[in-house]
Amino acid sequence: MKNFLFICFLICLANIGQAQVYKITYHTIRGDQVVETNPIIVFADKNKTVITRESILNNNFRQTAEQSIVDLPSKVIYRKSTFQNRKSIYSADSSAFDRNIFTEANDRKIILGRNTKKATTSINSNAIEIFYTEELPIKASPNEIGIAKGVVLEYRRNGNSGFIAAKIEQIKNFPTGFEIPKQDHVLDILTYRDEVWKSKFIQVPIFSQEKIC
Repeated sequence: MKNFLFICFLICLANIGQAQVYKITYHTIRGDQVVETNPIIVFADKNKTVITRESILNNNFRQTAEQSIVDLPSKVIYRKSTFQNRKSIYSADSSAFDRNIFTEANDRKIILGRNTKKATTSINSNAIEIFYTEELPIKASPNEIGIAKGVVLEYRRNGNSGFIAAKIEQIKNFPTGFEIPKQDHVLDILTYRDEVWKSKFIQVPIFSQEKIC
């Protein structure tokens, strides 16, 4: 009987450990309006963060879809682009994780029951403000910016457009297809951008095998 109870205890501990994946749903903000169409979905545990879209998870996208996979121990952000033919390519960025320097503000706000702090920065002459929390054991953001601070629950650009967290859930596992890519599958940044750029155009052969006078 004691052995049975001990085994049950170990199973419970294992289940608790497996349940430390968080799923955060972000909606788009436009002024005072919240747009719920095609929300950003972030999955995160203590080692990895995935930034994607609902349409990508449902395989309903039509144009090239870019997602981010953050390897937290190495602080490397892998960007994954999936084309219309569902071919995927990867790039790696080791400088983006904590590239932006934030200034802490005194503003505080409660979002989804979490205490958040305000921080600001500037990117390409755009004023960026975030509200982030350190109450969760993960790193997450709707767009990589501020991800080193903790969990960004609200993001605004120039005081107007942005994203806000609408729901935080705990789930058992990451969705499939978001493993850290092997190094031989990672393209250099110039090749990656070139492939993404070319994927936005449709090549139509004109005068194929025709004689032109």
